[in-house]
Amino acid sequence: MRTRLALALLAAATATQLACAPTDQRTGSSQSAMASPAPTAADTAAVEHGIAAFDSAMNAGDVDALAALYTADAVSIPPDVPAVTGTEAIKTLWTDFLAQGDVRTHNVAQRLYISGDLATGWGTYTVDVKPTQGSPVHVTGNFAVIWRKQADGSWKAVMNIWNRDAPAPSM
Repeated sequence: MRTRLALALLAAATATQLACAPTDQRTGSSQSAMASPAPTAADTAAVEHGIAAFDSAMNAGDVDALAALYTADAVSIPPDVPAVTGTEAIKTLWTDFLAQGDVRTHNVAQRLYISGDLATGWGTYTVDVKPTQGSPVHVTGNFAVIWRKQADGSWKAVMNIWNRDAPAPSM
């Protein structure tokens, strides 16, 4: 009886792993016949475009364009401060960040998984800040984002989180 239960649990766990197997970012091929249909090239391109649009908006200091990349109920989880929820709080987060000085970011997606109307991925980033006072700061780290496909076919972030590779620099 215990052996059957153990085998049944092992089979269920294996099936769950296969069903949740990631989709390869480059080819869009599924690693499992039970996984969701492979993402379309348009969906992959739209999510990658969202990451590039984030860099463009940040580097332009355009808080409205940054906020437009998120859903109205999105959660942003920055390091060392409480999470913020909603468009206005996200605008305030980025307004405060950009007030530090001239900001330049570059995000590089490392892995992207798309299943139906949800996508998630992670990547690396660099941020260079030339503060209005003090020495320039260079920061590197990692980010993770969950995207949701919108009715118009666009993708918006519903949650993002990031961390630094090293402790926070003083400015």
